[in-house]
Amino acid sequence: MMKKKSVKLKDIAIQAEVSVATVSAALNGTGRIGDELRSRIMEVARQMNYEPNLAARLLKQKHCNDIGLVISDPPRRIAGSGFFQPMIYHFIQLCDEQGIRCQIEYHDPDVKDGQVPALMTGGFSGGVLYGGAVGTATRRWIKENPSFPIVTFEDRDFEYTIHSRYDLAAYRMVQHLAALGHRRIALLAGLPRYELQQGMREGFARAVADFRLDAACWDREYAFRLENDADTMREGVEYCEKLFARTVRPTALVISDARLAKAALYTALKHGIDVPRDLSIFTCGNEYETEQVYPALSSIRWNAHEAIYKAYHLLRSLMEGRIPAEKVIEVEPVLTLRDSTARCP
Repeated sequence: MMKKKSVKLKDIAIQAEVSVATVSAALNGTGRIGDELRSRIMEVARQMNYEPNLAARLLKQKHCNDIGLVISDPPRRIAGSGFFQPMIYHFIQLCDEQGIRCQIEYHDPDVKDGQVPALMTGGFSGGVLYGGAVGTATRRWIKENPSFPIVTFEDRDFEYTIHSRYDLAAYRMVQHLAALGHRRIALLAGLPRYELQQGMREGFARAVADFRLDAACWDREYAFRLENDADTMREGVEYCEKLFARTVRPTALVISDARLAKAALYTALKHGIDVPRDLSIFTCGNEYETEQVYPALSSIRWNAHEAIYKAYHLLRSLMEGRIPAEKVIEVEPVLTLRDSTARCP
């Protein structure tokens, strides 16, 4: 006797000319789908003798209170990252404290741009925290499934997000250096398409204006590419070679990337410039990046602990159908003074 072929959601989606996600939402009574479309999809499923997978449905019901973390960025930006590594650590810690399954999925947007993370489509989680670049297919899926709870980090394209006040952090870095007597302070930052780089530029410019500092001692239009470690270090050294060779050079640097700060340290040593006696350095980076050099670097770092916990409670509100008091929650980075900053000579 020939075994009866099971009908899958994909088969119904092809027949109904909709996405698999839309079929799933229609059959499970979730998502914002019009009654007419839902009825049409259900009729297609009936005509095709669709039989729902009871085991899968039970699995989904069982784990509906679980959350997931999606890490989405090219590998070169994740290894040693002061953003993703603390995110993963504090997410694991949070899951342990809350007694929920720890579900983390890596999604390379360069390779899987046409795919949606399984944590969002497979019924394994009731909502996700999304860190990194959101691919084309994922953006489309989120638009088609507006009821699915999702909270992003540093991405204002989405309704619910956690945003770090790097502008305020940069302002306070300059404020501290100005209080130490520095008047010639230079900013070394990357392309403004990134939230951190844009915030650093905005906060720095505001502080320079407020404290009436000299902004003519370096190239304000230059933006570092911040690709792989070797190229970033090389570019940083080449730039600092020119910067330190100028007749009027800065007495302090505000740097948006710890790799550039290490390049600045190396170049300063090469030119006989003592840090912090002759040159103060303030950078962005986690404890490991900033304490494993000499002198240890004064820094600001992403407040991963606060960001993860606030993101979790925001996500819980969405999963429980409650309207959050805030859609965009701001988190202030942590400022730590170490050995690389001192009074202006």
